[in-house]
Amino acid sequence: MFTDKAFHIVEKNNFDSITMIRENHDELREIVEKYLEKPKHLVFNLDMAEDPTEEFLDQINFLSTLLKSDNYSLQIFSCPDSVAGKLKSHRLRNLPEIQDLSHFISSLNAIERELRVESLLKSYIDNTMKHVFSKSGLIVRRGELTIESDPENFLNEMNFFQTFQLNDSFFSFVIGSSEEFFSEFLDALKENELTPILNHIASQIPETLLTGVEIHDYLTHPYDKFPTEKMSIAGKEYSYFHNCAVMKVPLECDLGIFNLEVWIPKDFTAQVYSFLNP
Repeated sequence: MFTDKAFHIVEKNNFDSITMIRENHDELREIVEKYLEKPKHLVFNLDMAEDPTEEFLDQINFLSTLLKSDNYSLQIFSCPDSVAGKLKSHRLRNLPEIQDLSHFISSLNAIERELRVESLLKSYIDNTMKHVFSKSGLIVRRGELTIESDPENFLNEMNFFQTFQLNDSFFSFVIGSSEEFFSEFLDALKENELTPILNHIASQIPETLLTGVEIHDYLTHPYDKFPTEKMSIAGKEYSYFHNCAVMKVPLECDLGIFNLEVWIPKDFTAQVYSFLNP
């Protein structure tokens, strides 16, 4: 029997079914927090709801993105036609629609095997999204990854970076945006500087993804130009950022857009690509 709550949750052994009666963002946030803390397969039934808003879809897409990191899925069942079209967009790519609930239940083991793919890049992005939400309630939406070749300078006004050194190569994670964005971002996360945020993100990466990796300290100074320091690998010195390929993932929240970038010296692209996405 339904209660006066906006969402009706039925807990099963291996998945939970959530029926949306009406939209309520406070209750939805409680649901997001609950399943981030204790992940589980989820089915969202939208049959009884009027057209969900963009904010609702962004929040459950956010939850689905992070559940995938823990090898769980979130599926949409019985959604209105107006929503079904939106689910085909890149922005909501983590909200698959299912037509046959019994087939979904019987396929859970196969879904878990498919999701059990570990990636340092994905872990870094997911932990960024999770930490920002836990500290501020901000929903971070991930944009499409692009690759740039040999930029002559940083892609943002302010750039913070941390270098990951392997036996025969290295790469740097860069978080960049404008000074105005970082000022509001730090206020929202109740921090005075970015370093504790970035160190926390790095600390949440599973140890299995960091075998043989030396993580250099985050540099607290925000760079607007390439640093002059160099890294020595096998007796040869390399610039951190000159002659690099850059993997850029835009991340958007209500405060604006910031970029997570991976800067890879071109001499090491094969080793680093293989390491980031085994």
